[in-house]
Amino acid sequence: MNENELLNRIYWCSKSGKTILDLRGNQLTTLPPQIGNLSKLIELDLSRNQITTLPAEIGNLSNLRELDLSGNQLTTLPPEIGNLLKLQKLYFIRNKLTTLPTQIGNLSNLQTLLLRDNQLTTLPSEIVNLSNLLWLDLKDNPLKIPPPEIFNQGTKAILSYLREVKARRYKAKLLILGDGGEGKTCLSRAIRGLPFTTQNSTKGVDVESWEFPHPAIPDEKVTLNIWDFEGQEINHQSHQFFLTNRSLYIVVFKGRKQFDYGRIEYWLDTIRTRAPQSTVIIVATECGKATPSIPLDRLKAQHGDILKTFPFYFTTECNKSIGITGIPELQNFIRECITNKDIMPLMGEPWPQSYDKVEKAIQEMSDHNTLGSKSHITRTELHDIYKRKKISEEDYGMVSYIMGDMGIITHFPDCADLYEFVVLKPHWLTKAISNVMEHKELEVNKGECTYQWLRSIWEKDYPGLFHIFHNAMKEFELCYDLDNAGRTTLVPLRFGYEKPDIPWRNPKKQERTIQYRFDVTPPAGIMSRFIVKTHHMIVKLGNKSKGIYWYNGVFLETGMLTGNGSIRSEALCEFDKEARTLNITVRAAFPQNMIEQLNGFSQAVFSFFEGLKPKRYYGCVKEDGSQCSGFHSEEDIMFNLSKGVPEILCSQGLHGIAALKLITGITSFADSVSVKDELKQLFREQLDRQTPVLSMDISKDISRDLSSVIARVETLSDEIFRITQDINRIPADVSQKVQLAFRDYLNLFDDMLEITGFTPIPSLISIIHVNDGSLLNINNLFQIEFSLTLYCEHEKGIHTTDYHLEFKIPRAWWRKTLPVAGKLFDMLRVGLKAAPYVVALVDPTLWEGMQTPEIKGALFTMDTLLKWSNIEKSKALENLGDMSEINVTANDFTYDMRSKAFGEDTEFRQVRLQLADLLKELDPASYKVRKWGELERLKMKDNSYRWLCKKHADEYRKLF
Repeated sequence: MNENELLNRIYWCSKSGKTILDLRGNQLTTLPPQIGNLSKLIELDLSRNQITTLPAEIGNLSNLRELDLSGNQLTTLPPEIGNLLKLQKLYFIRNKLTTLPTQIGNLSNLQTLLLRDNQLTTLPSEIVNLSNLLWLDLKDNPLKIPPPEIFNQGTKAILSYLREVKARRYKAKLLILGDGGEGKTCLSRAIRGLPFTTQNSTKGVDVESWEFPHPAIPDEKVTLNIWDFEGQEINHQSHQFFLTNRSLYIVVFKGRKQFDYGRIEYWLDTIRTRAPQSTVIIVATECGKATPSIPLDRLKAQHGDILKTFPFYFTTECNKSIGITGIPELQNFIRECITNKDIMPLMGEPWPQSYDKVEKAIQEMSDHNTLGSKSHITRTELHDIYKRKKISEEDYGMVSYIMGDMGIITHFPDCADLYEFVVLKPHWLTKAISNVMEHKELEVNKGECTYQWLRSIWEKDYPGLFHIFHNAMKEFELCYDLDNAGRTTLVPLRFGYEKPDIPWRNPKKQERTIQYRFDVTPPAGIMSRFIVKTHHMIVKLGNKSKGIYWYNGVFLETGMLTGNGSIRSEALCEFDKEARTLNITVRAAFPQNMIEQLNGFSQAVFSFFEGLKPKRYYGCVKEDGSQCSGFHSEEDIMFNLSKGVPEILCSQGLHGIAALKLITGITSFADSVSVKDELKQLFREQLDRQTPVLSMDISKDISRDLSSVIARVETLSDEIFRITQDINRIPADVSQKVQLAFRDYLNLFDDMLEITGFTPIPSLISIIHVNDGSLLNINNLFQIEFSLTLYCEHEKGIHTTDYHLEFKIPRAWWRKTLPVAGKLFDMLRVGLKAAPYVVALVDPTLWEGMQTPEIKGALFTMDTLLKWSNIEKSKALENLGDMSEINVTANDFTYDMRSKAFGEDTEFRQVRLQLADLLKELDPASYKVRKWGELERLKMKDNSYRWLCKKHADEYRKLF
């Protein structure tokens, strides 16, 4: 759009009195001052242009409620932006903003401020004046204030933090890592200026403080908390919990031994994957008689992202006969690093006074030099500290998360059995766990131990704490319990290395393989964590009644045997340490279902390590459908599809393979890589084609947008109904396709409301007409009584709960929701329609129980509401013209253009928001506590969420 065309649009908008102006995607670089003439404007969309500056006249738009400038080139904003006093929604996603004007604090009606993907390093203090702000998105900004530990907790935490920031925090964390017997404890003592003495091996982790004057700020002291970790490999998995980002690390090795590059690389990769934003120093000990030769250039070339300093390598000696050498130089260098903002960005940053008081109170309580020093307290005691230090009660949970992220406390807020357990001394907890992990008897028994044995280990030094420590081990994913009346625990890190025979029962022709390849040495416990997360799926047969597993692998299954054959899926999962790969081979009628299920568990393991980014490879398939020895990376498949190349050449099998065939049915395809616009368009074009479900267009299987998932769920449900009403006669591949589609439905439905400031709500909801003699008549819509029921989403038994809510549709909500109401009722209807099939496919005996009049009535009601909403929407369009030109104030009829925040699936996300709004209006008490009747939202081991009733929630907690 050229300048004249833009001026004409502005002129006609002003002359006609329109309240909405859409100028997105016009390659605009500037805005003329005439934009300020549009004083009646309510919505202005300038997204996806090339605008670099805004005219001061933008502040004249006194009635503006929504302004979208996403996808431009803005570096600053004019102070006049603060004149838009009626503004409620402000979008600046994907710009180049480095600062915000202080006048932004004038926008007292602002509810949504989206600043994702900019260059902001700080926020103006005036932002705390935004008293109505519900949603502040700051992701993908190089923010130092507030630190990530704060803004990861959401809008409320950010504003609370900024309101109190008055003091500065001069504390940091130094973590000393290395194999056992390398001199870590002696080095820790030397750094703190203590004399050399022979040390016993550390158990767990020791934490000591070193205080020294700030080199640049008079009268200011710096406190360095030094964490000295035990070197035994069996404990590395529990130690990973305490490795934090933006810290200083020392990797220690004994200089007089032959240099082992592999071990140094192991430690560097462990730090890189868990704490990639940290800095590492390498220290050689016992160098009084010999100075080791190490390949510094090679280390710097391969690990320069964490070996940031020069120098990064020191040699030391702490010995009574030879004396101490190298320590003063190392001490001075540590002081320089700790006070260097480029290395330790949080040093000296503002810190709320109340948080500082809480931190000091916790330290005093845990100080071993204090009478009555405590190793742990209850959460109630922690809250008492908050109360004394003037923390608002509604902020207790948020402050606890921040204290945990900063390493001030260790707590388990998501574990019901450990919720009251707050650790003040991490070394106290890790020592107790290491007493078990290092015990010889555990190795002899290949990881199997009884509750009685565990009690005997802990009872002497930790009386009465068996259940606490046992649950802590499960929370660290070190062990899991067998289902034998709660008497046996298995520790995968102590499983034997001998691989057992694998009793496959499915034919090899139904086999697919996925491989995750790591570009660094994976941290200890990758396979152990995976086994713990999937232990409920482990195959138990014959003489392997406790399971088919070993140190580096496990054999899993899902599904069951039915009268017409097996709908069981089987998977062999193996970790190859030398090749740095996790290999998963699945045999099933429709292998993609289990592949996706296990991908969820795999990604949950990987997500614990911020810097661990394995690449996924797909096993090649020959023309006859059999496995080929070749593999193809996700990037290669993506590249070929984006360039319109339908076939990939396989050098291993010397054949071609359709790129889409490799990923048939794998719905998380491209989650971990950048999706190119060309490929998105290709998928979208294919999705527009209508195809039968059992010969479904392959793009429907790989697309993860909710519209395609809903289409798959409904089409599969209809296909099952067409094939047969005998649940035992449904083909295995169809049943597994339904399970995959329905799991996607629940996951994506839940993801839609993962927004700060909004309460999550269940995904399975029925709405039924309460038949009091009235008819479902559109003319008396607002007089009809409806009943809303929520369902437990337990995968082995979806069922109604005690939560029922009778209501009449609020007029204001209906008007606001009408543009997306059709999709709302369609989405609820489809989920409820498929649920009985999913339940019956898991357990056919439950089929009859799901054929209730309530479900049938709800399907009829929601189908009717769907039709009504479409009729009402058509009437609104006829009366109001183009929906984009609706005057929000005059017609009380809004359509939230939240695409600025979400991109695709805009309407479905809006559906979730409107549904949440309805429940908030009908039942504000439940909305506030985030619990609906007995339903509670639990995080699953694959990082998904499910709403479960008390019975199933208790079963799940017991299982894990």
